[in-house]
Amino acid sequence: MRHYFATRLITSGADPTDVQNALRHSSLRITLETYVHWWPKKNRRRNIVSTALRKAAGNRSGSALPG
Repeated sequence: MRHYFATRLITSGADPTDVQNALRHSSLRITLETYVHWWPKKNRRRNIVSTALRKAAGNRSGSALPG
């Protein structure tokens, strides 16, 4: 049920951070590594995963990753 719920959120256009919060993942990285293939390619901005991971790493450690 959990996986179904997550994929329904994603295919309905949910933001990655909303999915993270709904699933109560401790980090955005977990959500993205598990479910990134479910976000429709036509709706993905270039580098959405790396951008989101940089934000998550920056929020966790107080500094952004280089790049």
